Order: sequence, then C-alpha cells, then structure tokens
Amino acid sequence: GVEAMLRKAAGTNDFEAVVKVSKAANPNSVPEIDDLVAALNAGLKSARASRLATAGLFDAWSGRAELGFSATSGNTNDIGIAVGGSLKRDGLKVRHNLDGLVEYQSTSGTITQRRYLANYEADYKIYDGLYIYGLAGWAGDKFAGFVSRFSESVGAGYSAFDTGSLKLFLSGGAALRQTRLNSGVNRNVVTARLAAEFSWKAIDSMEFSEAAVIYLNSQFTSSTALTATLTENYS
Repeated sequence: GVEAMLRKAAGTNDFEAVVKVSKAANPNSVPEIDDLVAALNAGLKSARASRLATAGLFDAWSGRAELGFSATSGNTNDIGIAVGGSLKRDGLKVRHNLDGLVEYQSTSGTITQRRYLANYEADYKIYDGLYIYGLAGWAGDKFAGFVSRFSESVGAGYSAFDTGSLKLFLSGGAALRQTRLNSGVNRNVVTARLAAEFSWKAIDSMEFSEAAVIYLNSQFTSSTALTATLTENYS
C-alpha cells in the first residue's frame, strides 16, 4: 500500500510530503522507501530527458496569460488595466523565458500610467545548476521619465535549489542600457545586473513567488505574488 501511494504521488508537488509521512509511519522500511524514491526520481528524469530530446521547436513550451482590471468612482473616476503573459521552455541544455506586460490607468479621463515592457532570456546549462545567460529587454514608460529603454545583459546564474515545490535562481553579470528620456536626450550606461527568482508552492493550490532585479546605480524592481489556483487553468 505504501509503495502504491508513493508511485501515485511521484512527480507531483505532494511527493516530498508523502515520502516523509511514509517514513514516519514505517520506520523499519526507511531503506526500502529511499531505494524506491531514488528509482522513481530516476525514472521521471529519464522520461523527461527522452521527451525533450525528441521535442520539436514549438513543443514543450508552457505559459500563462494575465489580466487585471480595476475601476473606482466618487470624487475621481479611475480605470486601470493590466495585460501580461509569459512563455517558458526548459530544455535539456537551454532554457528559454519570454515575458511581456502592458499597464494603463486613467483618472477622470486623463492618462496617469502607460507602461510597456518585454524581455527575452536564454539560459545555457553548464553543470549541476550552473548556467550562463543572455538577456535582452525593452521598456517604455513616459510617466517614469523615458520614452524607451533597451537593456542587454550577459552573465552567469545558479539554481540554488529546484525541488519542484521550492525554487531559487540567482544570477548576475554585466549590462548595457540605452535610454531615450522624455526630453529627447539619449543616455547610455554600462552597469551590472543582479537578479533573484524564488518560488514556494506550499500546497498544490497556493504559491508564493518573488522576483527581484537590480541594475546598479540605475534601477531596482521587485515583484511579490501570492497565487491561488482556482481550477487547473485559472488562478
């Protein structure tokens, strides 16, 4: 019965918890449980490698689309819209990440926010969590003082841990930024980029995530989210 339960849980976010409960309930069978867990993980890894090895250019992608809307009325009438999305492909050697966002807000008919951004990052895996990355991004935000800003960065990153339910990626490298200010002045900067991405899925239906990026002497951004899953495709 324990073996059947472990086999059914393998590959899910609950697998670690099921393993702990199984060991606690069957202390005399811990070595056998460890052997079975190792075999199940090896089987999952082998199946994933085989699937990715035969995947075509447009296969093995995953993604999400996001939509937000807000409206208030009273002394002022505010309308806010946010539309975003991301695509990811985690291959055997290369990991692709694309994301974009559009934000718009108006107050009593006057536009008070209009922001655009798009990023593409490619990570080439070297060894045991270590990778090198190349990133290109574009943003536009007149209310932040610039018409357009291009950013390019190359460097190295490390997957500190990736257990399925708990992930932490750290990266850093050199960066170039070309900004066209609202005044028409162009400003080019050579700087460094540091980034961290953390996610923790405590239970299947709830995930906490944090993404922080620092361009030294230039910009710091942080996005913190708590995502609750409503159905298989909506949250």
